[in-house]
Amino acid sequence: MYFTLHFKRLARRFLTGHRPAALALLLGFACGVASAQGISPAFYYGPMPFPQALRVFNTWIVEPDQIQDARAIAQHQDKIFAYAALGEVLPSRSYFKKMPEAWLKGKNVVWGSRVIDQNALGWPAFFVDEIITPLWQQGYRGFFLDTLDSYHLIAATPEARQAQEVGMIAAIRLLKQRYPGARLILNRGFEILPEVAPLVHAVAAESLFGGWDNSKKGGKRYTQVSANDRDWLKTALLKVRDSTGLPVIVIDYAKPDRAVRRDLANKIRAEGFIPYVSDGDLAGVGTGIVEPMPRTLLMLYDGNPDRDDLKLNYLHTQAAMPLNYLGYVPEYRNINGPLPSGDLSGRYAGIVTWLARNDARPAYRKWLLEQIAQGIPVAVLNSFGFNLDPVSAKQLGLTAGARVAPGKIGVLMRKPEAAFETEPHPDAEVFSPLAADRSADVWLKLGDGRVTQDAVAITAWGGYAIGQATVHLPGSDFSRWVVDPFAFLTRALRLPAMPAPDVTTENGRRLLITHIDGDGFASRAEFPGSPWAAEVLIHEILARYRVPTTLSIIEGETGKAGLYPHYSADLEAIARRMFALPHVEAASHSYSHPFFWQKAGQATADEASYHLDIPGYAFNNAREFEGSVKYVDSLLPSGKRTQVFLWSGDCNPSVDQVAHLSRLGLLNMNGGETLISRSQPTLTSVAPLGIPRGEFFQVYAPMQNENLYTNEWTGPFYGYERVIETFELTETPRRLKPVNIYYHTYSASKPASLKALKKVYDWAMQQPLLPIYASDYIRKVNDFNSLAIAREGDAWRIVGGDAVRTLRIPVGMGYPDLARSENVLGWRDEGAQRYLHLGGGATSLLVMDGQASQPRLERANARITPAEKGWRFAGSAPLDAEFAGAARCTFRIDNRPAAVRALSGGRIRLTHPAHNGTLEMYCGQ
Repeated sequence: MYFTLHFKRLARRFLTGHRPAALALLLGFACGVASAQGISPAFYYGPMPFPQALRVFNTWIVEPDQIQDARAIAQHQDKIFAYAALGEVLPSRSYFKKMPEAWLKGKNVVWGSRVIDQNALGWPAFFVDEIITPLWQQGYRGFFLDTLDSYHLIAATPEARQAQEVGMIAAIRLLKQRYPGARLILNRGFEILPEVAPLVHAVAAESLFGGWDNSKKGGKRYTQVSANDRDWLKTALLKVRDSTGLPVIVIDYAKPDRAVRRDLANKIRAEGFIPYVSDGDLAGVGTGIVEPMPRTLLMLYDGNPDRDDLKLNYLHTQAAMPLNYLGYVPEYRNINGPLPSGDLSGRYAGIVTWLARNDARPAYRKWLLEQIAQGIPVAVLNSFGFNLDPVSAKQLGLTAGARVAPGKIGVLMRKPEAAFETEPHPDAEVFSPLAADRSADVWLKLGDGRVTQDAVAITAWGGYAIGQATVHLPGSDFSRWVVDPFAFLTRALRLPAMPAPDVTTENGRRLLITHIDGDGFASRAEFPGSPWAAEVLIHEILARYRVPTTLSIIEGETGKAGLYPHYSADLEAIARRMFALPHVEAASHSYSHPFFWQKAGQATADEASYHLDIPGYAFNNAREFEGSVKYVDSLLPSGKRTQVFLWSGDCNPSVDQVAHLSRLGLLNMNGGETLISRSQPTLTSVAPLGIPRGEFFQVYAPMQNENLYTNEWTGPFYGYERVIETFELTETPRRLKPVNIYYHTYSASKPASLKALKKVYDWAMQQPLLPIYASDYIRKVNDFNSLAIAREGDAWRIVGGDAVRTLRIPVGMGYPDLARSENVLGWRDEGAQRYLHLGGGATSLLVMDGQASQPRLERANARITPAEKGWRFAGSAPLDAEFAGAARCTFRIDNRPAAVRALSGGRIRLTHPAHNGTLEMYCGQ
C-alpha cells in the first residue's frame, strides 16, 4: 500500500490477454480459485491497537506489528491478513539489513522505501523465509501482498519488466508451495495475475475516485482521480473480475467526513466492486460495505501520571455510567500523558473531558482545538482545562470576559435539563463571564445583573457544562447532578439513534445475579448450638432459594494452610456440600483476603496488615490467584471448575494483578459503588460497568453488598433490606442495573441480617427476573466492551460474542422486521424503551420497518437460542414464556403439543415443567 502512483501501461498485456511464453516455464501446481465471496474488508495501518469498530468487517488487513497477542491472532485467524510488501522494503523493516545491497535497485521517494530486484538470485526464497515464515509462525494465515507494481521504477524495457514479473511469480508460487493454506490478496499486480490467479483470494486496487498524494511536494492531500485514470482502472478491474471470478476490492481515500466516505463507498459499489474508504495513512476507521458506528468515547482527565487515581475521578465515577447506558465504552486518557494522533473520527464517537483546573499544558489546548476543527464532537464537563484567551474562545464560538468581583450570582435562565437532580447553586468564587454565540442552545445562564455566564450550552462543536453546573455537593457525602447527563451527553456528542447493547436484560426480563463473598465462613452464628454461619447459609438460603448463585471462599479461612487449621476439615466439608448444589458455581475470594490490593506485597514493615495475618505467609500474586483457585477446585465435584475470582477488600487491583488473573483465563468481578437509595436518590451513586486495567477490564459488581447497608457491619444488621430501594431506583425511570443480591457469608450469622436477606430474596422471587450466574454477567460486560455495530444499508449489523443478548432502542425507532432480520427473536417495551431479544451467535442483523403485530417472543425466564428446528431453551426453573401476536400460533415442546393460556391483547403465556428443551412455534396466516 506504499506505492500508489498509476501506471497505465502495467496492465496492457493483461487486458489484451497476452501471456509471455517465459511465464509458462515456471514451476507450477494445481490449486482451485479461492472462494472469497462475501468479503467485507477493512485496512488499518495506524499506530494504535486495531480499532474495535472495525470488527464489523470480516477481512482485516493489518500491519502485523499491531497485533502482538498470539491468542488474538489465533482467535481471528480466518479474518486477519498481514501486510507484506513484495516489491519494496522500508529501512525500518526488521529484515532490511539482511538484504544484499545489490538487490535494492531503486527508490520510491514518496514513501521513503527501496525497490527490490525481483529477478535477484535467491529473492523468492528470502521473501518466503524472512518475511512470510515469521508471520506464519506468529499465527497469520492470510497475507496482503503490496507494491506489486514497483518494479516499473527500475525496469525501463519490456524485457526488463518481463524478468521482474518472472521473479515475482516465482516468489508467490514458492509461498503457496511452502504454505498451501495461505490466503493471498494482491494489490494490483495486473501483469502477473494470469499466472497466479488460481493462487489468489482476492485482488485490490487503490484510488478509483479518491486518491491520496503522500509526497512532500503534493502537500500530503486528498485528490480527485481524473476521468481518464478512473476509466483505465475501472476497465482493468472489470477484466479481473470477469476473467478470474475473484472478488475485487477498491480502496479509496477521503477526508474524515462520514457522509463523504459513505457516498464514495456507494459509488464504488455501484461500479460492481467491494469498497473501503479511509484516510490517506489508513490509520483510522473507514467505511466499506458496512459503515462502522463508533462506540468508544475518548475520556480525558487530569491527574498525576505516576499514580492510579482514575477510580476516584469524577470522569469515571459520574460520567461513565450514563455513557454505558447509552451504549458507549469509555477509553480513558490522562492529559498529562500522550494523546491519540491521526484521524480520530471513526475510532471515537466523541471526546468527553472532566478536568479539575484551567491550567493544562498548552499542548493540550492545541490538541483539543485540532480535534474540534476535524469535526470530532466534544463534551466539556466542569472546566475547559485551559484559560479561554480571545483566540481559543473565538475558535469555540465563545466570548470570555476577565474575572471580576461579582455581586450576588443568581440563575437568570435555565431549562429543565439544567435542574436535573437539584437546582443550580451559583458560586461567586468560581464565576467568570462567558457568552456563547447565537447559534448555541443555552441551557443555563447565571449572572448578577451586570455580568453573565452561559454555564451550560450546546454548541456547534459539542457542548459544555462548567463549574457547579455539572454536579453539586449540597453539604453531604453525596453529590447531585445539576445538568441531565443523559440529555447533555447525547446532544453535545451528537449521538445518533442506534441500538444500544444492554447487560441488564435478557429476553425481556431484568437479570438477577446472586453472588457471595466468602468472608465469615468460619464465623459462628448467633443461633442455638452456635452453628457455623456457612451451615446456616446452606439450610436457610441456598437450599430454599434455588437460583443460580456464585459462591466464593477464602482459602485462608477454610484451608489447612490458613488461620484455622483445626477447623479446616469441618469447614471444607460444608464448602463441598455447597459446591455440590447444582445451582451453585464456584469462585475464589483469594487466599489471604487482601484489604488493599495495590499495597499488599510491598516490602514495608506493615505489609502484613494489608491482608489476613496468616502465619509465615508473604504475599504473592501466584498464591492469591493460581493457589487459591487450585484449592477451590479441590473441593468441587466432578464436572465443575472455578471460573470466577471475586476481588476482596478495597477491590482496587493493579494493572499487573488483573493481567495476571486474565492470563489464567479467569473472570473477575467486584468493586463499584452503586448505593442509590431513597435517602440519597442520586445517579451519582450508580457506578459504571467497570474500569479498564491496562488492556484488561475489571467488572464491577452491579450493586453493593450488605456491609455498606449495615454501616460496615456495625448495625443495624437488618440494614440490607434497603437494597430493595436500590433495585427499584435502578429500574425506573431507567433500567440501569440488573438485580444483584450480593452479600457475605456472615449475613447468615445474625437473626436480623438473615431475616433481611430472606426479605430481599422473597422480593426478588416475586419479580419477573431471569437469574444467571455471575460468570454469565461478567461475560456480558466483556462482550459489551468489544461488541461492534455498523450500518448495513438501512439495517444494523451487530458483531460480537454471544453473551450480550439484548439491544435497546427508543420506541420511536419503530419495530424490527423479524422476517428480514437475523438472530432477532422478538421484543418487549418497557416505558419509552424497546428491548430487542437476540439469540446469541457471532453476528446479528437488525432490519427495522416491521409491524407491531408480528408473532414474536415477548419475554421468557430462560436463555433462548435458535436451533436447526425451533429454539433451544435453557433456564434454572420451569419454562415461563410469553408471546405477542401469537393468537393463531401453536406450540410444541420436545415434539409434543404445549398448552398455552391466552392473555390480553392477543398475547399468550406458555408454561412447562421442563427447565430445558426444544420449543417450536407454528403460526397461521
